[in-house]
Amino acid sequence: MKRIAAVALFALALSPAAFAETPTDCPTVTPRVDGNFSLGEYAGAAQYSLDVTLPERGTVPAKLYITNDGKNVYMALRFARTYLDSSNGLAVAFDSNRTGVLDGGDDLIGLSYSPWSGAEAFDGLYYTGGICPPGSLCSGSDEDHDNGLPHVNAAFGWNGSMATYELSHPIWSGDADDVAFSNLQPTRFNLQLRLWSQDGQSYADTYWPALPSSGKWAEYTAARCE
Repeated sequence: MKRIAAVALFALALSPAAFAETPTDCPTVTPRVDGNFSLGEYAGAAQYSLDVTLPERGTVPAKLYITNDGKNVYMALRFARTYLDSSNGLAVAFDSNRTGVLDGGDDLIGLSYSPWSGAEAFDGLYYTGGICPPGSLCSGSDEDHDNGLPHVNAAFGWNGSMATYELSHPIWSGDADDVAFSNLQPTRFNLQLRLWSQDGQSYADTYWPALPSSGKWAEYTAARCE
């Protein structure tokens, strides 16, 4: 894959320079969203280190990879896990209307997983009004796939020692409710990960870089790739 002009950046909104990462290239191997992580797929990806909170208490270091080709943005979150949780879920919210705050019209993607049902992708959005109580911000499903193609692909993998969450989203889907990534300005996002304990009695949430309502975001600027 030829790199034309690429700049990618992770940053907290309050301190952008401290968290900047720049990919070295567009991917030469298109990532397969199958839960099987390969460094070759994410060679040159922007990377960020964070801590995942565990339901049995404590944290574990994790790494988030983001890259893109000419069609899709790919994300992979990985961390050590010696057993399979009873269920888990990853959600990524985007400031798709570029207001700097989480509000109606913002995009939401993610996956849920359990050993019984496997991994299920979801494509959602935030909204106000309608059935949403006054003064509240609600989220729901965005099923407006007007181009006939799924807007989110997702997979979860666990090899006995590492958990891998993978997501992909079109750079531009044509859906007015979807985030559109740009190589000219950063797209703000944050993520939430929920892990349930093996007995299903407790869970732990990780918010990165902070609670969505905090107004703090990470940023990704799409590489311009052929």
